[in-house]
Amino acid sequence: MSAVPRLAAALAATAALAAAPDRAAPAPGLRGPRSPRPPLSVTTYYVDCAAGSDSASGTGPATAWRTLTQASGAAYRPGDRVLFRRGTTCTGTFAPTASGAAGAPLAAGAYGGGAEPRLAGGGARAAILLDNAQYWELRDLDVTNTGPATTTERRAGILVRLHDAGTGRHYLVDGVSVHDVNGADFKDPDPSGGILCAVQGSAKPTRFDGVTIRNSSVAHTDRTGIGTSPTWGRRPAHPNGPGTSFAPITGLSVHHNTVRDAGGDGIVVQNADNEGGFLLICNGAGMISDRNSVRYNVSVNDRNTTAPYGVISVVCAPATRTLVHHNTVTTKAPGTAVVSSNGPGGVTFRDNLRRRRGRLTACRCTQHLRPQPLRPDLPGARHRRRHGAR
Repeated sequence: MSAVPRLAAALAATAALAAAPDRAAPAPGLRGPRSPRPPLSVTTYYVDCAAGSDSASGTGPATAWRTLTQASGAAYRPGDRVLFRRGTTCTGTFAPTASGAAGAPLAAGAYGGGAEPRLAGGGARAAILLDNAQYWELRDLDVTNTGPATTTERRAGILVRLHDAGTGRHYLVDGVSVHDVNGADFKDPDPSGGILCAVQGSAKPTRFDGVTIRNSSVAHTDRTGIGTSPTWGRRPAHPNGPGTSFAPITGLSVHHNTVRDAGGDGIVVQNADNEGGFLLICNGAGMISDRNSVRYNVSVNDRNTTAPYGVISVVCAPATRTLVHHNTVTTKAPGTAVVSSNGPGGVTFRDNLRRRRGRLTACRCTQHLRPQPLRPDLPGARHRRRHGAR
């Protein structure tokens, strides 16, 4: 090739690279990543609420920031981390506005020695608030939110909230302790509780895709321990559901957690009322759920004496292919039903343990799966047709 064609080819390649976007544009309503920069150019920020300074750079332990206000307003970029010093307490709300990106989530965690860093909301809406932000990971934090006694103020330890945002992706809560949240007794669609993922708004179908809550503990919270709260449930099978269309949560995993003394529900992943038990499996009339699994959790002194509820309640309409396994249920109160069911079927219990008044026994539950036809519009059905499985 002569010099002229070679030069023309090089110029064309350079122009193509300059025109190509660095990353996909964020979905409307969600906060996207900041201006592009080269891969692996990430920054770790440090927060020391005992000895830091907000006038410092924040990029090292010796130049740490001091307040949650400073940490919340930082211009984080995909892959960045913000670490809180162990053995300290930060008061207020950590409410970052930036989002990470696929393969480069933002992360909040801990550094140094001692007890996990405490983020204390002090009666705020939440101690950690992710509002229309996505691609976030939270690890190794101690979260509390205690304020004056109230019957009107909604409070949460961790609140991930999407409002008319489309699809929010990739949320991880791992090794976090949430405790002493004394919010008012409100549930959907604007709840109080420990670790909450809530969808709000009515202008645009909105949902979560990819939520993992694991290895964490929730104690002494009002109202819900761990919960999701979707508001887009209308579809042919549920014509009176909330919203104007169907936007289901997908990729949800809740495992290896402990819930103690929740003022209302222990773990809830649907819009249904439980009033005090550990796990509620409730399919609304005409609604479909499929292939849900609840595993490796611990329930301590959760109970509900109101019929037809128990520690674990299987009520409402039939579920589909739901498996509850390898959970531990502990209760001191006599006469507490471990599993209470009004008989709709669709749930299998396996390898669960029950500790009652010091004795540990296998929970021999009798609720078993009743086969139901797989609807062609469910994700599992589409997967099997695509891959030829039967």
